[in-house]
Amino acid sequence: MKMRKLLCLVLSLLLVLSLAACGEKEKKGNSYKDVVEKYMDAMADANYAKIMKLAPKKVIENIKEDREMDEDDWEAWLEKNSTAMTDRYATWEEYYGGEVMLSYEITDTWDMDEDALADIQEEYEDKYDIKVKAGKVVEVEVTLNLDGKKEDSAIMEVIVLKVADSWYLELFESDYLFH
Repeated sequence: MKMRKLLCLVLSLLLVLSLAACGEKEKKGNSYKDVVEKYMDAMADANYAKIMKLAPKKVIENIKEDREMDEDDWEAWLEKNSTAMTDRYATWEEYYGGEVMLSYEITDTWDMDEDALADIQEEYEDKYDIKVKAGKVVEVEVTLNLDGKKEDSAIMEVIVLKVADSWYLELFESDYLFH
């Protein structure tokens, strides 16, 4: 009987430890690839609000402060940019004569150049009080598909930064296809 109680206790302890380990795994943050995929999906959906959520909160707070935006102004600005993206897609559909869909593929990734990273680290530390641990450049091939067929493509570079254990979109240095 004692052996059975001991076995139950050990199994319960293992279950608690395994659940705690799963919880820790979730807390560690996202990968740089997750950020790029979310960014590209938000671009395809013309959802500027989702794009801005990929940046560190302190950066967004700074943008609002610099532009003297309250929450209503911010929401209107996000909507304006989403509408501009939607309008651009409509122009492409008129030009190509059919429904245009965006697809993408990550084609290459490399660590940021040390000097460029040092500049960003200094800027983020001074302006936002954020310590950037690392930076990567992610090359993405974006393809315009017309009625399911490849029509046109372009290469863009997206910069992502590691802060604490999470990766974020760098809003100001990335090579945006649609800006």
